[in-house]
Amino acid sequence: MKIKILLLSANPKNTDSLRLSEEFRGIKESIKISKYRESFDIVRGEAVRVKDLRRLILEVAPHIIHFSGHGENAGIILENEAGRSHLLKGEALGELLSLFESIYCVVLNSCYSESQAKFLKSAVPYVVGMSQQINDKSSIHFSNGFYDALGSNRSIEDSFKFGLNAIKMWQENNKNTQRSFEIEKDEDYEEDIPVLLKGSVIRSLPTLSINKKEVLSNPLLDSIWDNLSPSLQDALALAANAARRKGKDIISTRTLFSALRRMSPDRLPAFFEQIPEDALPKATKNEIEPNINALSDIRLFSHCVQDSLNNLIPKINVDEKLTTEDIFVDIALNGKGKSVRRLRTHGINVNRINEIVKQLGWSIINR
Repeated sequence: MKIKILLLSANPKNTDSLRLSEEFRGIKESIKISKYRESFDIVRGEAVRVKDLRRLILEVAPHIIHFSGHGENAGIILENEAGRSHLLKGEALGELLSLFESIYCVVLNSCYSESQAKFLKSAVPYVVGMSQQINDKSSIHFSNGFYDALGSNRSIEDSFKFGLNAIKMWQENNKNTQRSFEIEKDEDYEEDIPVLLKGSVIRSLPTLSINKKEVLSNPLLDSIWDNLSPSLQDALALAANAARRKGKDIISTRTLFSALRRMSPDRLPAFFEQIPEDALPKATKNEIEPNINALSDIRLFSHCVQDSLNNLIPKINVDEKLTTEDIFVDIALNGKGKSVRRLRTHGINVNRINEIVKQLGWSIINR
């Protein structure tokens, strides 16, 4: 699955002209030259009205929304039917975005947008806003740094830092331009740097992909990767990154279960609801994201994970993929390690597992 970026802009005819084309051209160039360029789709919407905003999000189902234009403390400025200003309040924008499950990050590259960003925190995992006014050049350089990093498979938080650094580098290298700008500004003008707000929603971006031969060093994983569902690939990429953060080169059963619990892929949430919360390890921390590159550091799988893959892969039909529920149920039924013993101590034995699978009406690949 590709990461979809929806670039939105509005520059009503009764507002100051902005260099929106330059900013969006820079964003597209950042992605185009990146290592993971094939993993992104970019869609642009211009002169956006409220109904255009809704329709574009419905059509594109974006993971990242980037709005560039004017803003006030109360909201962002879109266009009306006559091409003039229409204020979309932050509360209404937050309610709209809460209706979409794909959105992972919203960048509001408009003045005073931190006020609106606070309304979006309950709707999306990450929001970038501006606490004061920000000039065109700062906006453009922030976007360049942000998407350079994002296209290199850096996290939203890291990409944000690259955006801030891009502004700082531009300011230091163009002091004459900066002084000229300061002379022209109003006495009440105060420019501030972008801010990143972390929301309460837990979601993950699709895993970026390149030629798997470049990143997969585990012989078993390299040979079976195409037989795994995208959700299982994402879960393994998350587990690998979590292991790497701890300096480990093994994906343990505990690490995989934590990744599955965090991502809640496919149909697994329905199973998790049937068992005690403490029967599983805690979910992987939100700041850790799936990273296929981390798989290159993995040299081993736990016996339970390895045994499950060894036994299930040969059972897959040509048109099938091994899913997250296949491997979870198989490990829960046949594993012998600590994570499986933890399930048993909470009453999740073989009979109970089979009972839940039957109750949910699942068709599971069996060894």
